[in-house]
Amino acid sequence: MSEGSISEVRRRAPSVLVRGIRWRLMGSLLVVLTAAIAVGTAIVGPLFLRAGGDSLVRQAVAAAGAADTSFALGPARTGAARLDGLAAEWRSLFRSGQLTRLYGRPVVQTMLTDVHFTSMNGHAYATRLTYRTGICSILHFSAGGCRTGLREAVISKRTARRLGISVGSTITVNDIEGEHPVPIRITGVFDLPNLHNAYWFGDPGPYFAFGKSTGKPFFLDEVDDMFVASPAAFALTSAYVRSLTIESGLRPGVLGIGDASAVLHHILALKRRAADAGFLVETGLPALLSGPVHQQSLMDTIVVVAALQLVLLAIWVLTSALARSADLRRAELRIARLRGFPLPTLLAVSITEPAALCAIGAVLGIVGAWGVVLVAASILFTPGTAVGLDT
Repeated sequence: MSEGSISEVRRRAPSVLVRGIRWRLMGSLLVVLTAAIAVGTAIVGPLFLRAGGDSLVRQAVAAAGAADTSFALGPARTGAARLDGLAAEWRSLFRSGQLTRLYGRPVVQTMLTDVHFTSMNGHAYATRLTYRTGICSILHFSAGGCRTGLREAVISKRTARRLGISVGSTITVNDIEGEHPVPIRITGVFDLPNLHNAYWFGDPGPYFAFGKSTGKPFFLDEVDDMFVASPAAFALTSAYVRSLTIESGLRPGVLGIGDASAVLHHILALKRRAADAGFLVETGLPALLSGPVHQQSLMDTIVVVAALQLVLLAIWVLTSALARSADLRRAELRIARLRGFPLPTLLAVSITEPAALCAIGAVLGIVGAWGVVLVAASILFTPGTAVGLDT
C-alpha cells in the first residue's frame, strides 16, 4: 500500500470508527440527564437566592420613597458656600460614573433663608424665602406670575388669603433676630401644587408648612414659603443666613442586589470625601441597603453548602454513568484497535462522546434552572426582579 493510501486511511479513520460504534440511546440519555441535574442543582440555589436578594432591594427602595433614596449635597456649615461652589463639588462627586448611573435629572438646586414678618393685623409669622431650580414651571398661578426682579416673590393662595394680600402687595421681612427689614414685592399667587410630584423628592412638607408652629424659642405661626425665580432675586444682606442644597432622585429600577454592596461602600466613601472638602452628603440609601446586603451575605454561605452536597451527589452519579458507558465501549474500541485504528483516534473518539453528552446536559441544566427560577420569581418576588448570577 502506498504512503498516500495509508494517509487517506488515517484521515478517514475517525469517521469510519464513529459509524462503526453502536449507538446506545438509554445510556446517552442517562449521561445527558445526569449532567443536566449536576449543573442545574449547582446554579438553581444561587440563582434563586440572587433573585430573592434582588427582590428585597427593589422592595426596600420602593417602600422607602424618594425622600430616603435621593442624594443631597450641602455645605457642612450653613452659609459656608455659594451655589456655584456647591455645583462644582457635585460635578466632582458625579465624575465616578456610579452616581451618574443611579441618579439623574431632575437635579434641583435650592437656596433658602428663614424670615419673620408681621401682617397688617399685627400678627407675627415665620416663613422662608426660597429659590428652587424650575420652581416657576411647577407652580400654577391664579393671579400674576414669576418675575426675575430683585426682591420679588410669589406666595400660595392660602397664604395670601390669611395675610389679606394680593399681587402687587409688599411684605417687609426681617431676619430671625427681627432686624434688617427688607421689602418683598408679591408678583404672583399660586394654587397649592401637586405635592406628590417627583420634583419635591417625597418631602414637600418643609416648603408648605402652613398652619404649623416654629416651636421654641419664638413659637410663631408658619405660612407657606415665598418662592423667587432666581438666586439673584434674594438681594439680602449677610444677616440673612442662607441654606444651600443640590439634590437628585434615584432612577427607577436601576438598583439591584448585584451592585448593592458596591453602591453602599461607594456612597460611604463619597460621604467621607465630601466631609473632608467641607460638604455634607445626605442620603438614606446606605441604611436601606445594609439590611439586604447583610442578609444576602448570610444566605450565600448556606446556599453554597447545600448546593455543594447536591453537586457532589450528581457528580458521583455522572461518574458512574460515564464509567458504565466506557465499559460498554471497551469491547468495541479493543476491536477497532486490533483492526489497526491509531491510538490517538481511539482516544479522541472515546473522549468526544461523553464530552459532547455532558456539554448538552450542562446547557439543558442551565436553561432549566434559569427557567424554574424565572417562573418562581414572577410568582413570589417583586415585579421587575432580575434573574441571573450577576443581578
